[in-house]
Amino acid sequence: MTRVGQGSGISPTGTSISDGPRRFNAAAIDGVEQAHVRARWTGRTLRLEIEGCVNPTLAVRDADHLRHRVVDAVLAAIPEARVVTFTARAMPFSS
Repeated sequence: MTRVGQGSGISPTGTSISDGPRRFNAAAIDGVEQAHVRARWTGRTLRLEIEGCVNPTLAVRDADHLRHRVVDAVLAAIPEARVVTFTARAMPFSS
């Protein structure tokens, strides 16, 4: 069984999750500029919460489509994940 914390490769906070040969990086998905990932076990359920910074002009429809892509990618990469939440946050404009 994979456990969150030291030695498991699944970090409670960070931008990527790795477990042995598998690795998932939310920011590698086209449209996600940066990501912050929180993973936690509740009983036998691995829950992943991902906040992704996206283009601030991204339409709501496109952000929802992006959410589906991220969730599908996570579930394919991390079979232990049972609950995946993706929240799109506007990337700050750089001056």
